[in-house]
Amino acid sequence: MENPFALTTLALLVIIFSYIIYRLLTKRKIFNKVVSNAKSRAVRTIREAKARAYEIDQDIERRIEDINIRESASEARIERLKEADKEIRARLKESRALIDDITDRSCQHAADIELLTEEDLQSSQSYVDDRKAVKAKLKKLAIDAIDNVRGHNADVNIGKFVAISAKADMAGALLLSVVEMLCSKVTANSGHLAAEKLAETIIATEALVKEGLPENSIQLVDTTDREAVKILLGMEKWVDVIIPRGGKGLVKLISEEAKVPVIKHLDGICHVYIDEDCDETKAVSIAINAKTYRYGICGAMETLLVNKKIASRILSPLAKSYKEKGVELRGCERTLRYLNIIKAQEEDWVTEYLAPILSIKIVDNLESAIDHINKFGSAHTDSIVTENKDKAFLFMKKVDSSSVMHNVPTCWADGFEYGLGAEVGISTDKFHARGPVGLDGLTSLKYLVEGNAELRGGN
Repeated sequence: MENPFALTTLALLVIIFSYIIYRLLTKRKIFNKVVSNAKSRAVRTIREAKARAYEIDQDIERRIEDINIRESASEARIERLKEADKEIRARLKESRALIDDITDRSCQHAADIELLTEEDLQSSQSYVDDRKAVKAKLKKLAIDAIDNVRGHNADVNIGKFVAISAKADMAGALLLSVVEMLCSKVTANSGHLAAEKLAETIIATEALVKEGLPENSIQLVDTTDREAVKILLGMEKWVDVIIPRGGKGLVKLISEEAKVPVIKHLDGICHVYIDEDCDETKAVSIAINAKTYRYGICGAMETLLVNKKIASRILSPLAKSYKEKGVELRGCERTLRYLNIIKAQEEDWVTEYLAPILSIKIVDNLESAIDHINKFGSAHTDSIVTENKDKAFLFMKKVDSSSVMHNVPTCWADGFEYGLGAEVGISTDKFHARGPVGLDGLTSLKYLVEGNAELRGGN
């Protein structure tokens, strides 16, 4: 028989060992739980710290941007004040000199009056009567004594120019503009005729002849063959300037192959930037008019830029007005937070729609708007809507377009509105014509010099 004491001892040892293992396992679970909780708290703390750091960084960037804008505005204001101070000082100097001169003359006149006799007074009238004749003689003597070279410049027509168009109606409208500049009367609806009909109308009405111009001053080459265009591009002897009207392909071909000067009429990718300091009523009316006045003109707004600080207030009334007029809206990611519209793609920023389509982008500040315009615009016409004159000054200075406007819709870019009369196009080049091109754009200068054997160097 087995020893009961040994069995009891063995049982006690098993129980004690089991208890020790149980306690060890329990403590490990508690330890793992504590470690896990600590890790979770640490991860949350790190995430919160990163989020706070990002917010602080964004706030610092916004403050730096605001400071930069204020510094730029301050610098511009200081420069204007300096210029104004110089002008005031110059005028003050002139005024003092004038006052001194008037004072001296007054004193002299007073002394002279005291010395006048009755006989002097009686003879004064005859002196006045003779004064004009004396002045005339002196003038003649002075003119006769002049030996120096005299010169002046005069406006002179560029000469023969060619308008190349991709469409007959476009050519007809361009020819009509030229005739309007040259002639006093032209049929009012001629611009809606095909080019051939317009040419017939011009000849039939004898508008050119009535103005003393040759009947063949304006001619139409009735072919659309690109090879014929290439021939015209090389006729340096007969063509002085070319004005292309059409798509990018046509303008690119002419610009690359022409041997004569070209006045280009390119894309009208025009922008309106609504600043945070705008008059919201003005902003809405300007933005609507800039797009909906006429969709097919090169001065129509194609992209609307809105400051982020005013977007929540102004986008809704704008979208409502555009919807009423049937304008399709396409917006950036930030715009989609406020409006349920089509998402804009990268190509929208470089597209001239010439249709009831408008792309909208929310920008951080004035500098962001200027950067977007200079990057994606076509240097045609861009406008800022703001009541802050310093911002308007910076915008108009930094935007490199042929027309830059303040509180005016872009559709105002027009030769007629600029006082040029009929318009043959809007040039985005810088020489020789820029912006709307009227009759002045079709003239240059020549210098007329007269002399009497004056030699350079005195020999």
